Amino acid sequence: MLASRSRGLDGRGRAVAEGAGLALVAALAFGLLLVALGEASEGDALWATLGMRAASFSLVVVTAFVLRPSFALAERDLSVLVLIGILDTAGNALFALATTESLLSLVAVLGQLYPVVTVLLARILLGERLSPVQGTGVVGAFAGVTLITAG
Repeated sequence: MLASRSRGLDGRGRAVAEGAGLALVAALAFGLLLVALGEASEGDALWATLGMRAASFSLVVVTAFVLRPSFALAERDLSVLVLIGILDTAGNALFALATTESLLSLVAVLGQLYPVVTVLLARILLGERLSPVQGTGVVGAFAGVTLITAG
């Protein structure tokens, strides 16, 4: 929660970012997804990944038909989205394969180190800076993952 703090209207940084609640729900759902993917991978990791992708794609298509959002994308944007989808699927497949070779608890914790790349890319590409409180939250989260991984 420290990493999600943003400056309030008074400039004192006391407000929690608007999406913090949704981020917590997403984290819970993502954790459940990883456990389910690990369990399904015991049979066959690649079929488990395909099943997960088919289910998520179906959900997106149904949601798009119900909500009817505007899909005005440039050709460049579409190619970037395809690349993101391919890399995401590859990451999920590798995670599924890793769960068949090691303890799910260890693989799941190590898999959660992916935000390091996001933070580094935001810093390098976008020049984003974290406030001291946000930095403390990020360091605490990574320290926790490290301690859990170390056993």
